[in-house]
Amino acid sequence: MGAETLIGREVEVRQACRPLGQVRVKGEIWRARCDEGAGAGAFVRVVGIDGLTLVVEPAGNPSG
Repeated sequence: MGAETLIGREVEVRQACRPLGQVRVKGEIWRARCDEGAGAGAFVRVVGIDGLTLVVEPAGNPSG
């Protein structure tokens, strides 16, 4: 499964992203960047990939 298949998926923040942190995806921990910030336990949506870092935004925000 390539990382690109994660785009659009909602995932849980494991370590606060301010802007860098970690998210849990199907039991795996991924590095994540959320420019808007997201606290531990929040849900975010994967909107892109930058190397091995998932780019995420708060799940309640529309993409674009």
